[in-house]
Amino acid sequence: MLVSAIGMTPVKCTRFHQIDAAELTSTGIAGDRRFLILDSDGQPCSPARHALFLPLTALVEGDRMTLRYPFGREITGPCHGEGPVEQLDYMGLRSIPVREAAGGWSRHLSDVAGREVRLVEAQGQGEGIDIKPVTLMTTGSLRRLEEALGRPVDPRRFRANLLIDCGEPEAEDGWDGQLLQVGQAVLKVRSSVPRCLVTQLNPETGANDLRTIPALMGYRAKVRMPDGIMPDYATPGFASYAEVVTPGRIRRSDPVTLLRAEVSA
Repeated sequence: MLVSAIGMTPVKCTRFHQIDAAELTSTGIAGDRRFLILDSDGQPCSPARHALFLPLTALVEGDRMTLRYPFGREITGPCHGEGPVEQLDYMGLRSIPVREAAGGWSRHLSDVAGREVRLVEAQGQGEGIDIKPVTLMTTGSLRRLEEALGRPVDPRRFRANLLIDCGEPEAEDGWDGQLLQVGQAVLKVRSSVPRCLVTQLNPETGANDLRTIPALMGYRAKVRMPDGIMPDYATPGFASYAEVVTPGRIRRSDPVTLLRAEVSA
């Protein structure tokens, strides 16, 4: 098995883009979901609101952010948080410290949304990631979904950090609790990811143009979040969560090796 693609986005809700290499830390890919767009209720934008921001590409280098619009406009400016630290109640899951992003980005994104939103920077690495530090899926599972839908599926719809070249459909289902060597890093694979409306949104335009959820309901069981998180939430599972056991550099085309079952103490 090999790493087929690596993906991330520094601003949650914006276009998910593929990169050639990444530093995989204990809290995920460095810089992944570092910034969050908050809606008027002060919460991260709901899946239905992602469509507004998916056409935007956000890139962060050092202390500056570049925001690319689909029609060619590009804005660059400082981005690191300024002002007092706030405690954000992150969807009832946890409290995370955030700061307003510098550079007027809240104003720019409000113009895009046609309503007031805020861009904040999480003050801890990985705080903007919903559940587990890494998500992964296999090419075999993607092909199985394409068969169910009768058309190609862009893997970016699932916003998984790792796409692993493995021809066996749903192979990752059997990796729960197993250790996976990916380049220099070692992951512990966890349970399947319950999927939501975002997977139906075109990763380039934000249009709701593919019925992924009904297709998955046709052959995939509903699953819940790991560790008792949001116990009443259950939807068809696709791809898997993972935790980082050993941080390290990962690159596209790196070998991926299933090591052994995790042994409980």
